Amino acid sequence: MLVLVASWIVLELAAYATQKLGIVPWVGLHIAFLVVFSGLLVGMHRMALDAIDGAPPSLRRLPESIGRGPTMLVAATIHGLGIAAGLALFVVPGIYISSRYSLLPLGVADKRESVSGAIRKAGALTRGRWWPVFNIQLVLLALNACGAALLGVGLLISFPISLLAMASFYRSLQHRL
Repeated sequence: MLVLVASWIVLELAAYATQKLGIVPWVGLHIAFLVVFSGLLVGMHRMALDAIDGAPPSLRRLPESIGRGPTMLVAATIHGLGIAAGLALFVVPGIYISSRYSLLPLGVADKRESVSGAIRKAGALTRGRWWPVFNIQLVLLALNACGAALLGVGLLISFPISLLAMASFYRSLQHRL
């Protein structure tokens, strides 16, 4: 969590400095940040999967995973657009899409899958298991909301717990296939 916050602070400082100097377009820095941030998220999911698999999580996973950032960013964008479209329709389809493909980041982190492969894998893992996926999402949403309510400091605890819980759930669904 601290690495993610630090990367955001560095981006904001760089954007401010370059905007004042007129060197790099501010939008370009934000796109670069999103790619790097997405890669760091892949690394965090990979570390959570390592912990669930019994291997010691290593911070080396973070820089190693930056190359997967574009894949994660495209997959997350598609997932977000699907949720937005579903919510715009009748709310329930958005909630369904959110749950059905909530394991997408773990699919990207677990194997070197393409965006479409990760989407198919996430859908296959949750097929017929919508309620358990929805329930765990609801519990983790409440946990992270409590963490955020503590001036955001609680997220330092709740977010890693959420990552580990979803990684464990992901592995349990893989073993059922």
